[in-house]
Amino acid sequence: MPVPEAILKTLRSASGSLSAAETTTPVHVSPGHKAAVVTLNLTTITTPNANDEIDFYLQSCADQQGTWYDLANVHLTNSDDGTTAIKQIVIGEPAGSLSNITVTSGVIADNTATTSRGLGHQFRLETKLTGTGNAYAYTADILLKP
Repeated sequence: MPVPEAILKTLRSASGSLSAAETTTPVHVSPGHKAAVVTLNLTTITTPNANDEIDFYLQSCADQQGTWYDLANVHLTNSDDGTTAIKQIVIGEPAGSLSNITVTSGVIADNTATTSRGLGHQFRLETKLTGTGNAYAYTADILLKP
């Protein structure tokens, strides 16, 4: 199988201010990439209340049925209110394992990444909001490396 080339794709072009959860349109790529670097540029973070939280889940899919699984989470809280940030998520290929892996979507622990799953052929971001005062705006790109 030929080695794929490094590619840069947009997961989310510039958004206006958002106050609801969303799931980005999946980005499709050829299989065989060994690493991914996601740049999440948060241009607005509004979490004014003590219980306000915004979660970004980087997800991938490796099958034709659309079974999405979490690769990483970026978690924002009330302490991030009024700030901007650029976050990078780096995911590599998993170490070999014969253990069963539970496929989860939107539940990976806050501010973590996993190497227990491989990179699929589709990627997306899912956001979830907790609380009532949230607003956010962002862009996101994914660089896939051979």
